[in-house]
Amino acid sequence: MRIKMQAAAAIGALACLVLSGCGGGASDSPATSGGPSASGGGDVAAEAPAGELKVLTHRTDLDQDGTLQGYADQFMAKYPEVTKVEFESITAYDDDVPLRLSTGDFGDVLSIPNGVTNDQLAQFFEPIGSKADLSAKYRFLDSFAVGEQVYGLAQGGIATGVVYNKKVFADAGVTTAPTSYDDFLAALEAVKANTDAVPLYTNYKDGWPLGDLQRNMGVAKGNANAKNDMTGDDAPWAEGGDAYWLDSLLYDAVDRGLTEADPTTTNWEESKTLLGSGQVATLVLQSWAISQMQTAAVDAGASADDIGFLPVPSAVAGKSYAAVLGDRYYAVNAKSANKVTAKAWVEFMIEESGYDAKEGFVSTLKSAPLPSNLSALSDLGTELFEPTAAPAGEEGLFDAIDTAAEIGFSSAPYRQALVDKARQHTAKADAFGELNAKWAAGRAAAG
Repeated sequence: MRIKMQAAAAIGALACLVLSGCGGGASDSPATSGGPSASGGGDVAAEAPAGELKVLTHRTDLDQDGTLQGYADQFMAKYPEVTKVEFESITAYDDDVPLRLSTGDFGDVLSIPNGVTNDQLAQFFEPIGSKADLSAKYRFLDSFAVGEQVYGLAQGGIATGVVYNKKVFADAGVTTAPTSYDDFLAALEAVKANTDAVPLYTNYKDGWPLGDLQRNMGVAKGNANAKNDMTGDDAPWAEGGDAYWLDSLLYDAVDRGLTEADPTTTNWEESKTLLGSGQVATLVLQSWAISQMQTAAVDAGASADDIGFLPVPSAVAGKSYAAVLGDRYYAVNAKSANKVTAKAWVEFMIEESGYDAKEGFVSTLKSAPLPSNLSALSDLGTELFEPTAAPAGEEGLFDAIDTAAEIGFSSAPYRQALVDKARQHTAKADAFGELNAKWAAGRAAAG
């Protein structure tokens, strides 16, 4: 993620905000608070939302269980001239939606799919507002911004970490929450030795959870500048580096036989039930997943209290870290015929729907209360940081190097290939050495 944090003082303020609950009260009304204008620049009341709206979403579960329709009903009650909100939920969202962007056939509002780069934003999406105006109310503005123009607003914020089954850990004899790299691997070994559960489930087949591992970049050492540091380093997978720690956890777990027997048969939806019922011990995900796993536990006849959340293992003894960053982002189709209503929907979902609280997100609204599901990190003294944005003029440098290197750092195939090599017991030094060689060549090609 490309999220900007200006100074250590700001990081400390964010840590206070998330861990200590230093938030304020309810937000001001949309027409007076400097939120995204439904008309794209003027007063939100200048043109009332009306007509029909089509929303593309990756939340197939919330579409199927009627939750999204509930939000639509609230929205239409607020804006009676809106006659219909239609949802199109897409299972392979990050595969299918990018193919539709060039056609313009992607609804009025959507979640920005993975893989869209900042130099493409103006081509596909309508500006929501300026950083100067939006920053009074909202967090996480830098990820999808070009200069002062913001093209995407976070649906909520998440903390990186590990969702785990407390009962499985207890049955395995793991009585102290592991926070270091060595202790975490030891806990997985104990699960393998003392229970029938899969210690760590990769979700290899669906792929996107492996791609999501890149959100943990810098977490091992609390380095908010980790991705920017990679642009100046020919060997980021050298032992001890941030990329080394990021990929070592997956590589070592697979190499030691601490993951599912056949990764090609994994299933994302099933993994929720597997974790909730105690057939899987851990999933490396973000805090958004906690509520889904708790629901799965209850559905499996277990207790929601069986589900816990840990920081990703740290390379620093006695320390633990978590990145806090925007999750999926709302955007408005630049070719939409109903941009007023589309922008009003984005504002409604962030400020009034209750979606963020239901899902356990850190609210995009600065004034909103904070989720209770981060209390475990607070109890462990976990230090939070917001990843630093690329310096001015270097916004696309990481992606340029990554493309030239033909690695695909944020993609599922990249880490699926790592899993394949680890299953073959390729020496980690050889696998990581190959990555270093590719990255160095990419840096040279990208200038």
